[in-house]
Amino acid sequence: MEYKTTYDYFYNKTYSLGEKMIQNSLIESKKNSRSFAFTLEQINKKNNELIVNNCKIKSSKYLIELEKVFKNCLSTYSENSIVLTLQNEVFTAFKKLKPSEIPACYTFKKFSADLGILHGINDVDYRFCEQMDYFKTKYDCNQLSDFSFAAIQPELVSIAPSLDFEQHGEVKHAKIKNSETTSLPNNLTSEEKAFLFYILCKALSEPKTEPSSEGFNLPYTELIRLNTIIDFKDKFCFENNYRDSNNYKILTKGIEFFPNTERIAFLNILIEKLNDLLLPKTTKYIKELLNKEYNKQLKR
Repeated sequence: MEYKTTYDYFYNKTYSLGEKMIQNSLIESKKNSRSFAFTLEQINKKNNELIVNNCKIKSSKYLIELEKVFKNCLSTYSENSIVLTLQNEVFTAFKKLKPSEIPACYTFKKFSADLGILHGINDVDYRFCEQMDYFKTKYDCNQLSDFSFAAIQPELVSIAPSLDFEQHGEVKHAKIKNSETTSLPNNLTSEEKAFLFYILCKALSEPKTEPSSEGFNLPYTELIRLNTIIDFKDKFCFENNYRDSNNYKILTKGIEFFPNTERIAFLNILIEKLNDLLLPKTTKYIKELLNKEYNKQLKR
């Protein structure tokens, strides 16, 4: 129970800190007339810094595997899943680690604290992305003083009436006006659309039951936006030689489809085209791929 207490304390503390950080970032950006998309990038950076500066799990592949043990075993219990998973499977796996495989003086209590920090920031980030439309409306209306995820219901179309829309002539209803969708990019190439479809499929293939999951997934609102943007057809999919289609090759290979010398330019251009389309998780994933390609170039 001691480890569960530690986990809960750091989870709740980090969740509250992350929620406040998001609110302050939105208020500061609005005061400086920054775009909502720019603010999302800043929030992502601060979330990553919060994890890197306060949590050791990401610094060790063995601790990453230990976190996966925790995540995978939660569903094996019908109740008290966190405390039972910590004291049984995770504690047993931790004791098997060699001193050289973990940071110096690193105890299981410290791991429980780090786990709470990691899941706290992951969950607040997940819930912020799930309710992106709501917070964009609050941002546009400059109504950010009353800010809490806890007060928001999952059904986005039913929550916006709590805002004072009457003083904003263009915003009259709960649903967000489709100012973004009326100017969707029509300059995406077929290869760019196929690559975004690859990302969409990758996100859908990951389990979406745990917000804290390390697996790559996307909020439902972002999945819908991606699906709307992609909208491509492949006439080869019904032919015997469908495997020769570039769309098929990109879907099966991802960034590996493109020559080494073209990947960085391709990803940079795609990131630029997706700017202001409220796809923070997708953009973050593409930027991670871009960083990997930069690192590969440095090693060559």
